[in-house]
Amino acid sequence: MYPYSIGSLNEKYDCMLHDLDWLKDGQAFPPASQRERIKRYKENEMLFEGNHFGIQETLYQQAATRITRVIGNFESMISFPVLLNYQRLMSLKTADLVCGEHPSISTTTDENQKLINTARRKSNFDEKLYSTAIDLSRMGDSIWRWFIDAKTKKKNFTVWSPMEWFPIVSNDGTNTITHQVLAWVETSKDGIFYLKAQVHIDGSYSEYVFEYNGSNNGSGDGTLGKQISGPTVVPTGYEDNAVQNIKAFGTSSHIFGYDDYDQIDSILVELMVRVAQISNILDQHADPSLYGPSTLLEMDEKTGKLCFKKGKYYALNPNDLPPEYLTWDGKIDSAFKECEMLVNHLYILSEMGAALLGSGEGSTGQAISGTAMRFKMVNPLAKVRRVSNSMTSAVITLFEQLTGIDADTISVEWKDGLPDDPKETLENANLATKGRQLMPSREAIVKFFDKTLEEADKWLELVAEEPPIKPMTNAVTTVNPRKRGSELGFSDVSKPKEQSATPAKDDQ
Repeated sequence: MYPYSIGSLNEKYDCMLHDLDWLKDGQAFPPASQRERIKRYKENEMLFEGNHFGIQETLYQQAATRITRVIGNFESMISFPVLLNYQRLMSLKTADLVCGEHPSISTTTDENQKLINTARRKSNFDEKLYSTAIDLSRMGDSIWRWFIDAKTKKKNFTVWSPMEWFPIVSNDGTNTITHQVLAWVETSKDGIFYLKAQVHIDGSYSEYVFEYNGSNNGSGDGTLGKQISGPTVVPTGYEDNAVQNIKAFGTSSHIFGYDDYDQIDSILVELMVRVAQISNILDQHADPSLYGPSTLLEMDEKTGKLCFKKGKYYALNPNDLPPEYLTWDGKIDSAFKECEMLVNHLYILSEMGAALLGSGEGSTGQAISGTAMRFKMVNPLAKVRRVSNSMTSAVITLFEQLTGIDADTISVEWKDGLPDDPKETLENANLATKGRQLMPSREAIVKFFDKTLEEADKWLELVAEEPPIKPMTNAVTTVNPRKRGSELGFSDVSKPKEQSATPAKDDQ
């Protein structure tokens, strides 16, 4: 987190582990090259939890100091700065758009589809996917660990904390991860700290246990003690490496992902400072002072000071000024304009936009079409598509391992997370299945109405059993209203009426 120099920012991401030499007696843990990364993960976790001012040496702590310097006597006016936890809102909204509406995971046969549905339900996949999306937003990395459930003996997976993840990267310039290491500190009943480490390769991992001289808070000042056990080889039950890393996006310079918080920290701090200063000014002038002639003051017998006594009649001399309240123009219009500018930049840099966060014109209470809503949400949907694309391969690989189904036959279709427009859904389904039919009705029901294949088959059976709806007939509608001489239609007013050949009854 800021403040960092440009050099330290680059060093934070360029440092990678290339061997297991750090996993020995007397070595520091976490390794020196990983401390900035782990520190950033912890800071972002605290930001997500709303503990902005508990993070040491950051702009959020400096915000209170800045308000004190500008306003003066800050602590006596306000007991705490204004907290705007935009980070949590941004992560939750990102997760809502990515997987709040569950993605469709399908395969080619009904039998394999049942296997996927069963694995999805028993592994609690959708809830864990939501946690994955939150980690990608707040930390830039998310870790999946596959395992065999000790009770059910079935394959499963969990979302692991990136703060306990230490990848070993090949030193040949290809950024290939050769080992996935999970390491964490535990406390025994007798108060002794131990470090447990799992070095994962394809099909198995080697387990190590060390004494740890430090604390279990990961402060970075600990060292490894005597090796108690290991390496103990443990098969994972999977052909591939049981630890998988997912990142929102990466670059060629390093293997770690980028979080959403880093680029908005300075804007959010400035916004919080401005809001706190505005609140301070309004508090100071909520109870204005009174001024007037000195003849209105009386001596207080207890304190010996002159004071103003309210609730009496005051006689004024011709040259005396009447008592009035002292008002002050705080000139805070400029502060409000700056707040508006900062919020707009916050929407732009976070790629969230005002429509998604319930702000701005047309964001609430207006009934607009689904297409119009998607046009307003171009930037958030582009961000969400980037995140979902990064998870597609991991999801396919996961279900290949959980079910044994060939990955080439598994497909994942992500939803946009926006409310469906029923009219547009019916129109799209009708266009795809009528006229020049482009897709089977069964697949159209699955795609547009979010039904399973079994539900689609049952739906089609019910539709086939119902009698066809006869078109409504009406005597009035059978008459052409433009036809001349029609008793129920309009006369052609462009020409004069012709005389009827049949005489009227009165003429007979």
